[in-house]
Amino acid sequence: MKPHVEPLKRVRTAVETGVTEADPSAVCSEMDFIYGIGSAGVSPFECLLAGKQEDDAISFRLTKADTENFFSHLAAFFLPLFGGRSAAFFRIRITGIETPEPRDVVRAIAESTFHGHGGGCDCGCGCK
Repeated sequence: MKPHVEPLKRVRTAVETGVTEADPSAVCSEMDFIYGIGSAGVSPFECLLAGKQEDDAISFRLTKADTENFFSHLAAFFLPLFGGRSAAFFRIRITGIETPEPRDVVRAIAESTFHGHGGGCDCGCGCK
């Protein structure tokens, strides 16, 4: 059985972003994260990935104003993908799922606690 997205798994993704569903590849990036470590619990974005397997994909449209609520501690990665647009269409494909080393989980939790939402960074994520 193939691994599936669940808490404390490292999820590797390919992210395509565009103006419409027909044009999702205007910006393509890769991102990986540890699922379920946000201080507010599982984000709405992570809920869409729950139980998915490698090569599964999700698609959605999102406004820039909703980015922090939707992506939670992962928002800093996604904000630049909007460019100057107020909304974007996302297609996210899971390219890998693995069990990370415990030290990687601890590091990711520390980074998400410091950086996202409350850390006072200047990356553009909107935290104060």
